[in-house]
Amino acid sequence: MIVTIAAAIIMGIVGLLGVLLTLVTLPGTWLILLSGVTLYAVWPELYSPWTLVVAGVLCILAEVAEFLSSAAGAAASKASKRAVWAAIAGGIVGAITGTIFLPFLPLIGTILGGVLGAGIAAAVAEHTLHPDLRRSVSIYRVGRGAALGRLSSTIIKSGFALVIALLLFIAALIP
Repeated sequence: MIVTIAAAIIMGIVGLLGVLLTLVTLPGTWLILLSGVTLYAVWPELYSPWTLVVAGVLCILAEVAEFLSSAAGAAASKASKRAVWAAIAGGIVGAITGTIFLPFLPLIGTILGGVLGAGIAAAVAEHTLHPDLRRSVSIYRVGRGAALGRLSSTIIKSGFALVIALLLFIAALIP
């Protein structure tokens, strides 16, 4: 009984940390899964192997959903393939930059940096393909689409992280 409660507390803390890491675009889902696998290695009676398989599948689905929704935001605005890839790269660079230069805004700085980075990178990539000023409205639309795609990808993946954390937390409590 004490082992079960201790494992649940550990998973609760790691789950919360994993969700927060996911919000700042770090691999929080994988941290949660790794913690569950580690607890299973120490106390095999704690989880069914199928629980860990489900958590692993959810981690993979979270990665796919993050990638697709980030790219879909730019693509939905009729961005070029170059702008779509620039949005993905810009989102990563922007998240890192936001974390470094806006440390007084924990989480928000990272999310804001990722959203702005995706939008700016997509708009710049689109502008380099079509530099005439008459296309400035579509360039703005591409940047906005990429930024919204990045924001939605962060929200979607954080939702996956929360589900994985709850799954492993509740499974640890149920003998």
